[in-house]
Amino acid sequence: MRGISTCLAMLGLAVLSLTATAVAAPTFTFKTKALPIPGFPGTGDILGAGAAIQFEGTISGTEYGGFPPPLIGVKYYAPAGAKLHPQGFATCAPSTIEKEGPGPCPKTSIAGPKGSAGGVVSFGSERVHETVSVQPFFAPGGNLEFFVDGTTPVSLEILATGHVVGSSPPFGLEVVGEVPLIETVPGALDASAEQWEVPYLPVDPKDLGRTYEAIIRVNSQSGKGGVAYLLDTNYGYDLPRNVQIEFSRIVQAKVEATGGELSSAEIWQIFQTEYLETTGPFRLVDHHVSDDVGGGTCTISGHLAAGDELRAFDGSGNGPIDAFVHALRDLEFELEVHGYHEHAIGDGADASAVAYIEATVGRRDLVGIGRHANIVTASLYAIVNALNRADTAEASPSSAASAAAQSQETRETLVIR
Repeated sequence: MRGISTCLAMLGLAVLSLTATAVAAPTFTFKTKALPIPGFPGTGDILGAGAAIQFEGTISGTEYGGFPPPLIGVKYYAPAGAKLHPQGFATCAPSTIEKEGPGPCPKTSIAGPKGSAGGVVSFGSERVHETVSVQPFFAPGGNLEFFVDGTTPVSLEILATGHVVGSSPPFGLEVVGEVPLIETVPGALDASAEQWEVPYLPVDPKDLGRTYEAIIRVNSQSGKGGVAYLLDTNYGYDLPRNVQIEFSRIVQAKVEATGGELSSAEIWQIFQTEYLETTGPFRLVDHHVSDDVGGGTCTISGHLAAGDELRAFDGSGNGPIDAFVHALRDLEFELEVHGYHEHAIGDGADASAVAYIEATVGRRDLVGIGRHANIVTASLYAIVNALNRADTAEASPSSAASAAAQSQETRETLVIR
């Protein structure tokens, strides 16, 4: 079997390594669960059976500037008989990630969906909280590596390594994780970890005669990473982090309302209905964009349908998006754009662009998505999509989308279900 979690059916033991600055011992909690693989009877917390594993840990203390001392290592001791089987998966060399990030890594080198971690970093003279994503990869030699990525308030890209070695009885495998010290400000205190959630380690369903489409389910315990994984793997939509957060809330609200699970096809239908097939009063009828190359100014003009009314618009800015936003403000729309992402779907002549707009419409923070063969048109569609979604939410304030958009961020417990 090519899956990497074939026999981890009993709880293991975790040991932390902290810096020597601590004058008192911090408090550490650790929880792991061996769960059945959905769709495969006889798996789970059964000796010798395949299982999916979830790891969670927290550290609390005030020994290091009011917070726990920096984490520099973790050792996980798996029970006797536990095995990891990375055979058949690709690997990604640490040097590749260090130089270019995880982008060039083969998708088959990903050892599981993204996890998350939270802690405290130095930002100027202050100590502030930061949440990061943790993406595991298979490394050469049967080892693991974890790409840690944070954006707010500090931009972080850290590579932690994990070496898999044999252990002495009563344990089987030992995973030795090395965490580098993170100094965000020269001379300031290093980062302190406070909590982390490591995702389920997936069994490759092809070894079981199945596909991810057939066995992945999302329930009320699933997080945004699991939903994003489905859309990226099966439909090519690589959702930015804030889009993951918003759409995850919508999916969670749907799951909680039905009290069941959602398949990949059902999640895709929700995504299409929410973003790609949005009905609303606004429609981009036509547009023309021109650039003043020397002056660096972009102008846009065109027509926007607002119900039965056709409204002409024109505006200027430092690019098409900025110009369109100014044109819409002249039409008395309250609109601010905070973030923009785009990527291609497909190859060659069949490729199309997908644009993601993070915006505030009125007092509502939401996302707009547009798709078109032309990236500028896709971006304008995304803005109009945000206008329509805001209008729909205002008309139905009790809708799942509206309620989800105003809820607190869900925990990123990433699962294959």
